[in-house]
Amino acid sequence: MSRAAIEEAIRLDPENADYRFLLGAIHYDEKRWKEALQSAEEGLQLDAQNASCANLRAMALVKLRRRVEAGATIGAALARDPENAATHANQGWALLHEGKAAEALSHFKESLRLNPQSEWARKGIVEALKARNPVYAPILRGVLWMSTLSPRARWGVLAGGYLVSRMTGLMILWLVFVLLTWITGPFFNLLLRLDRFGRLALSREQIVESNWIGAVLLLAALSEVTYLVLKQDHAQVAALVFVLLLFPIAGVFRTPLGWPRKVMTVYSGFTALLGLTSVFFVSFGPDFTGDPLVVLFVAFVMLAILSALIANALIARGVKR
Repeated sequence: MSRAAIEEAIRLDPENADYRFLLGAIHYDEKRWKEALQSAEEGLQLDAQNASCANLRAMALVKLRRRVEAGATIGAALARDPENAATHANQGWALLHEGKAAEALSHFKESLRLNPQSEWARKGIVEALKARNPVYAPILRGVLWMSTLSPRARWGVLAGGYLVSRMTGLMILWLVFVLLTWITGPFFNLLLRLDRFGRLALSREQIVESNWIGAVLLLAALSEVTYLVLKQDHAQVAALVFVLLLFPIAGVFRTPLGWPRKVMTVYSGFTALLGLTSVFFVSFGPDFTGDPLVVLFVAFVMLAILSALIANALIARGVKR
């Protein structure tokens, strides 16, 4: 239901708390945390026992980093209705934001027991299982922090980091940071497929994404081994190309379904074409250092690096629409 329809419903029936929840849910999907919180609180003023509004209030408070209030809201909701699957899932996500993966996992499992179809709980279980790894845990904290920002703010963080890294000569560190935040999730999804329970929790899209990330990482590793063993320069170029391709590939799966993902897929396909063409000419072409090849390779590198900014811009546009 559109925002205009919900606002009209509220105008016709201003005492209906469920309508306030629906309006807040739209705001939440659009990353408008303050507006979502306001709608949830308006709904609770109309019906203090409304579980949907209470859960939405807690979710918005978590995104606004007001975790003490979020915990109190969820605790009160669980006390009133300990069998509410959505409340258990929200408790799990709140605990994940605090770095308490083990406690979060128990709430996600309880949520799925109460509602086996809960996608919110299933996603939480995947993240909680991965967060047991000490390497992934701090990265998850960073990702969750980024999720509290609006799409425009996330784009600003990435763009600002890019500009600062260029001015300070720390471009490599910026690239490593962005690459880690983008591929660590799907990489650990790949490892999670070795876990019996984790394998069942992964969605089809997460499996497909981990397949792509795993395949490209394998190609990069094989290329680097080839360079180290055979001392063939073109193999190292191939390794660099495959590593940089992780940016646009991860960007495809980060953008929402619909026109943003289609645009990102085309962008990524074109970037991959430039990179693979560079590898082909470096490996088999008659001139390894010609200007056209240099231009081709530099264009690939720039498009691959900028794919993180492009993906976040598409996410912001997709949410705005």
